[in-house]
Formats: sequence, C-alpha cells, structure tokens
Amino acid sequence: MIFDKVENFGLYIGCHKELEQVEQFLKHVSNKTKPGKYELKNGVYANVDAVNTRYEGPLEAHKKYIDVQVGIIGEEVIEY
Repeated sequence: MIFDKVENFGLYIGCHKELEQVEQFLKHVSNKTKPGKYELKNGVYANVDAVNTRYEGPLEAHKKYIDVQVGIIGEEVIEY
C-alpha cells in the first residue's frame, strides 16, 4: 500500500508502465467530473464514484489490478 498525497503521484510512475496515464487522468478530475467508468488505454480504466466512506468491513485485496483511490472532496480515514 502506498499512502501519499496526489501531488506526489509522479514519484510512483516507475512502479508500473500504465501509471503515467492514470496520472494524466487525475490531472483532469475534479468535483465536477461525472460519476462513471472512464476507459483509458491498454485495458486501464477509471471509476469515478460519489460515495460515503465506511469504517468497517473486510480488507480489500487485488491479485489482478492496481487499485488507485483518490479522494477529491472530504476526507477518509485509512487504518493500517
């Protein structure tokens, strides 16, 4: 898990070849971006959701995907 500010996203691009296009997408996301699935390139996609976070439940893990989560408005508590 990487826990950091979105301004530092560029530091992690070398971890995977597709993270550069994720960074470009994040530069254009705002609180005015409509919820939905945005197809990028090479099977990469972004889901934009308007949700209320919750503080209980099972841990989430992925074997096939890299899950990048960015909060645009409000705050979220992540316990680790």
